[in-house]
Amino acid sequence: MKTTEKKLEYVKLRASGKSFSSIASELHISKSTCSNWEQELKSQIESLKQEGLQELYTSYKMTKLISIYT
Repeated sequence: MKTTEKKLEYVKLRASGKSFSSIASELHISKSTCSNWEQELKSQIESLKQEGLQELYTSYKMTKLISIYT
């Protein structure tokens, strides 16, 4: 896997809440690399987290509305 692909996967895994240890093991990188990438990719991780939360809020709202009207 190329570094760019690993970084993209790192962002996805961090945004989903995975720890440095589990990511390091899964991507075959060191925890210090995780730490470096965390600083480098912090804004991308946060953006992806926010997108996921927004989807969750939207889904919850739709479920709540359906239960109210049924």
